[in-house]
Amino acid sequence: MSISIPSYVTWSNAKRFGKMLPYYWCDGSVVQQDALQRIVRGVKDPVTGKYVGGAGYKNFGKSLRQSFVETESAYKGVLARDGSFLKYAGKTLKNLPGEIWNAAKNGSAAAKAAGKSGIWAGFKSGGSALMKRFPLVGSLLYLATEVPGIAKATLNGGMVDGAAEALKVGIKVTGFTAGAAIGQALIPIPLVGAIVGGLLGNWVGELIAGKSYEEKQEAAKELAQKATGQNEGSTNPFNGGQMTQDEVMAQIQQIIDSNPELRAKGNANSEI
Repeated sequence: MSISIPSYVTWSNAKRFGKMLPYYWCDGSVVQQDALQRIVRGVKDPVTGKYVGGAGYKNFGKSLRQSFVETESAYKGVLARDGSFLKYAGKTLKNLPGEIWNAAKNGSAAAKAAGKSGIWAGFKSGGSALMKRFPLVGSLLYLATEVPGIAKATLNGGMVDGAAEALKVGIKVTGFTAGAAIGQALIPIPLVGAIVGGLLGNWVGELIAGKSYEEKQEAAKELAQKATGQNEGSTNPFNGGQMTQDEVMAQIQQIIDSNPELRAKGNANSEI
């Protein structure tokens, strides 16, 4: 199955994006999500609750490219302010619980001021803050599930296989993260857009990266089992499962009937 690759996906742009991958996994996907939502859907009118001023989906490729440009600009701002991505990543993870709590508290206070249920509004606001960070949370969980595969590839195949497996995982995580961010921007239903986009992004990442080390090992094992079964079947006329005594005797009789020499000996023994 072939995939149409946009013209702006060049080696130069791929290297630019590769440099900011850790930032993208941590917070860049959220920046892109906000940018893409603003470009495509516009800005939410506080009075009507509707989005206005968006470009729509006609030139989606251009809108997607612009969202990546804004993400790269934010990444450069992070480096200029914090000096390194690791410092920024540490602050982001440290502040995540407080960010969710503050969103819930502010949402609850605003609802109470309007005479509405503060508990439900707080839960909804906190959930929205968490879902906005779904690309980050999902990527961390994804990486955690892939660590055993990287370790197994390194132990069994050496550093080269381990590095190759890590690269594959990186491609898949990037596909998942980008897909989750884009999906949540285009489908503004909490969690639904991120899950749909993440699954599609992961599928594209798997097409690019290919099978994992464990998947290849499992495929080789199944192939070996099939080959062993075929070899046994070629030398054992009774291969194929448990047979009753009558079925075994019928198989023997068929072999005798198909062999003139055995049939002649059988007739001679019966005459005696």
